[in-house]
Amino acid sequence: MEHQHERVVITRNGRAAAVLISPDDLDALEETLPVLTDAEALTDIREAGAAYARGDATSGVEAVGRLRP
Repeated sequence: MEHQHERVVITRNGRAAAVLISPDDLDALEETLPVLTDAEALTDIREAGAAYARGDATSGVEAVGRLRP
């Protein structure tokens, strides 16, 4: 579970009562929450995704090349 991103569902009377996840998965979720609650960040992410889908993107190598004289 620790390295495979598995979840263990704990049931009570046949219904899910809790879920066990690895500490790494919990950390990742906690790091993501502030972004998901930031409307401006979500707008930026959506705009970047749309630009990428249009082919309006620059690779990291290209960007570094443009910065160098």
